[in-house]
Amino acid sequence: MSPAEDGNPVESGLGREDQRSFDMGEDIAYQYREWTAQRIGWLVMALLVLAALLGLLGLGSMEPLASAYHEAHDGSIGVEYMRLERHHAPARLVVEVAPKAALDGEVRLWLDADCLASLGLQSIVPEPDSVELGAERITYVFPVSEENGPMEITFQYEHDGFWRQDVQLGLVDGAFLEFSQFIFP
Repeated sequence: MSPAEDGNPVESGLGREDQRSFDMGEDIAYQYREWTAQRIGWLVMALLVLAALLGLLGLGSMEPLASAYHEAHDGSIGVEYMRLERHHAPARLVVEVAPKAALDGEVRLWLDADCLASLGLQSIVPEPDSVELGAERITYVFPVSEENGPMEITFQYEHDGFWRQDVQLGLVDGAFLEFSQFIFP
C-alpha cells in the first residue's frame, strides 16, 4: 500500500499546519475573526453601559448629560428639564419663577400651544387659579404666596410625539425660554 493510500497526511504531501487543521478541525483565520467580533461586542456593550450611566438613554443613575437647566437673561424665570425623554413615559418640567416676576399678586406663565399638544399634560403643581386659551399660547395664572422665595411650578406629562420636540415658555410681558427635547420611541 502506498503512503497516499493509507491516509497518512505527512506522507501524502500535507504539511504540519495542514495536518493540525485537518485533524483538530481548527480554522485559525476563523478564530481570529471570532475574537475580533467578540472584542467589538465588548466595546459596544461597554459604550451602552457608559451611555446609560451618563443618562444618554433616559433617566440614569447620574444623568448629567440628560438633565438641563436654563435661565432667562434677567433671572426672572428658569426651567429644569430632561433633554432625553421616552414616548409615553412619565416626565416633569420644573419652572422656577423669581419673586420679582410677580405682577399684582400673580404669576402669568405661558406655554406654546403646539408644544402642549404634544406633551400630553397630566397635572400642574400647584394648580393654577385660571387658564387662558389663546391662538398660539396657553396662559396659566398662579397666585403668589406670601413668602419671598422663588415659586416652583411643576408640569407632569407624557410625551405624545417622537424625536425632537421644541418647547417655548415664558412670562406674560416678560422673559421667555426656548429649548428642545429628544423623545425616544
